[in-house]
Amino acid sequence: MNSLSLWTKNFLQQQNLNFYFQDKASSSNDLAKKKAFQNKTNPSVFLVKTQTKGRGYNNKKWENSDLMISFLWQKTKGTISSKISKDFAKDVEQALKKTWPELNIFFKAPNDLYLNEKKLAGLLIEILTQGFQTALIVGLGLNVFSTPKNLRASCLKEQLEKITHPSWNFFLKTLIQMWSQRVQTNF
Repeated sequence: MNSLSLWTKNFLQQQNLNFYFQDKASSSNDLAKKKAFQNKTNPSVFLVKTQTKGRGYNNKKWENSDLMISFLWQKTKGTISSKISKDFAKDVEQALKKTWPELNIFFKAPNDLYLNEKKLAGLLIEILTQGFQTALIVGLGLNVFSTPKNLRASCLKEQLEKITHPSWNFFLKTLIQMWSQRVQTNF
């Protein structure tokens, strides 16, 4: 397990979040879909070290980043606008800027983040319904220490002298707080 996966896994445990970790899966969103409507823990988190069929907006491939994680929220009689993806992406942008204010990160519609004109992160939002139940899955692929070979991409490490365990925990905590608040307000 790489250090980022270990840091993330340890953080999720410390926060007492319901999470699942797999070394290899088709995608973190696929894992979340399999668990949708099975339990009511909000959120459930799915962390994957290697994706074999990751995808992004308009079925573009997003197979490997350093962080491939999905969050699942479920609600009875809940509805949510499919246009909310930009809000989740902007939350990632804000969490990154709060953690590392020196970075030139910007949002590119509909669901990407760029660092100095190169793709840094992508989100995939999926909404599932089953009877009166609604499930919201928010998947994030973030390049931290390396870049995917098939994209014109950047990673945090290219711009930061050092990425520390405490700074990574701060980023995750900030992001999860923002997303949880967004879900409470909009779902």
